[in-house]
Amino acid sequence: MDLEIVKTDTPQRDLLLLADESEESVADYADRGTTYVARRDGEILGQYVFLHTRPFTAEVVNIAVVPEHQRKGIATAMLRHAVATARAAGFHLLEIGTGDLGVGQIALYERCGFVRCGVDVDYFRKHYPVPFFATASSAATWCACAWNSNNRLCRSVGTRGTDAASSAKAAGTATSTGRMRSTTRTAARYAGQRPLTSPVRRTRDGRYKVPPGEMVYTCFTSDFLVEEADAWRAEAWEMIRIRSDLRIFFITKRIDRLMQVLPPDWGGGYENLAVGCTVENQAMADYRLPFCWTPPCATS
Repeated sequence: MDLEIVKTDTPQRDLLLLADESEESVADYADRGTTYVARRDGEILGQYVFLHTRPFTAEVVNIAVVPEHQRKGIATAMLRHAVATARAAGFHLLEIGTGDLGVGQIALYERCGFVRCGVDVDYFRKHYPVPFFATASSAATWCACAWNSNNRLCRSVGTRGTDAASSAKAAGTATSTGRMRSTTRTAARYAGQRPLTSPVRRTRDGRYKVPPGEMVYTCFTSDFLVEEADAWRAEAWEMIRIRSDLRIFFITKRIDRLMQVLPPDWGGGYENLAVGCTVENQAMADYRLPFCWTPPCATS
């Protein structure tokens, strides 16, 4: 049976708490918003909460997928359903937010037509009494999907948050009269293409364009271990080997995939490579962090 997404009057609070640890917040917006469940053969696989926040504006305040069914396209299906629901209801803007380390979530949102529109500094400190374990800082990155009165997707949206202009500059975007246009691309959009080769490019006199000793961050708007990148992963590992004089760092929420995609010569790891793991909440911390304490992540 195909996946179906339907409205429910009985949201599963435990599932929503996977994406938001605050029982008080979940109870508040679950009561005020509309919850949709994604199910197959009667089994609930995920759900999201849709909330009318301002004139012509709605927000997906929570989206969660049962852990064993994650990375199967369910979140994508729910987000696209949310966009269609917002359009049909006459909204012109749909928003969604995530922690500023939520690179995997942002990549998902961009695939569904959202663009980053600002950063709300200290969002979690302002709105949550207990700091999130997952966030290295308390900033929230806001993304939005907008369309005009003719129901055509807009390529730019208004900025949001106290530091939207500076966040746009940092993200490689351009701002004009309070609006921004995204110029970032996700790894999924490059599936099947060659990876960027900046680390191994040379100048005319033979020197590397990226000098030795530099710190190189990979996949900052995506995830180094995303499945769509498997086609060119061997080439990426080769660049890391060649540039042993660089310090290379990647962040992933798919640490459970690392063993599947390691190069044959991994051994005790590459000395020039550091791996970081992000978590959205305590449930994901309990699942993912043990991978960091055992091989191949921990080698001694």
